[in-house]
Amino acid sequence: MPLWMQFRTAARLSSCLPLSDHRPAASTVRRMPKAEGIVNGRKIVLLAAALGWAPCVFGRTVVLDTYGFWRIHQTLRPPVIQEADGRVRQVLFGYEWLDCETPEPPAGWTEVDFDDSSWLRAPSHMACHTPYLAVLRMRGYFLLDDPAEAGDLVLSLSFHGGAVVFLNGVEVARRFVPAARATGEPYAEPYPVDAFVTADGRVLRGWERKPEEHNEDNRRRLSLRSRRMDNVVLPRERLRKGKNVLAIEIVRAPYPPAV
Repeated sequence: MPLWMQFRTAARLSSCLPLSDHRPAASTVRRMPKAEGIVNGRKIVLLAAALGWAPCVFGRTVVLDTYGFWRIHQTLRPPVIQEADGRVRQVLFGYEWLDCETPEPPAGWTEVDFDDSSWLRAPSHMACHTPYLAVLRMRGYFLLDDPAEAGDLVLSLSFHGGAVVFLNGVEVARRFVPAARATGEPYAEPYPVDAFVTADGRVLRGWERKPEEHNEDNRRRLSLRSRRMDNVVLPRERLRKGKNVLAIEIVRAPYPPAV
């Protein structure tokens, strides 16, 4: 089963500017040369103000997005199913190379000065597409000359599973993921069964055909897999002069027993 689809993410970080005002601002927000974007095959858009010299779309300037470059870490574990009684179990195949787990990133991965030089550097959609992707973590960079002049930085994110957002090491938003547990793997909130099966009870494999080739009811069911975090204004007090880091964690949701 394509568990990775539950991690589909799209993001945008942008800045608000009137469409009529495209003059260079006294204080600017700039991209880091080594990282230009955010998220995994998913959309992320961070919107920031006072970016008069950069391209604007609908009055907002995109600072980071899905197709820019991110630092990406992927934690792999066997797929999981949530039983009717709430218990979550792994799907194991008896092969060590399939049933093993890959390491978590070191502590402090959301911090500005964390060394992510060994992480994959790529657009977010280049993260692996596999049922074994348990947690996707991404780091995107942007520069501020003067945080007081930055305007509102607004994040919009679409994803499968759940998402937690950090700005310079501090959590600033969380959707569909409960507060961290002391032990065990955190999971996103489960999906309704309709998101994965057709009206006659068959498994709905959305990747086998284009969306427009599905009937109306199956398109509705597939759309249930997408979750959103819209127009999240990042707290200005967490911004700093110079390098800033937007870190995003996408957490998987367990499959229902029908899958």
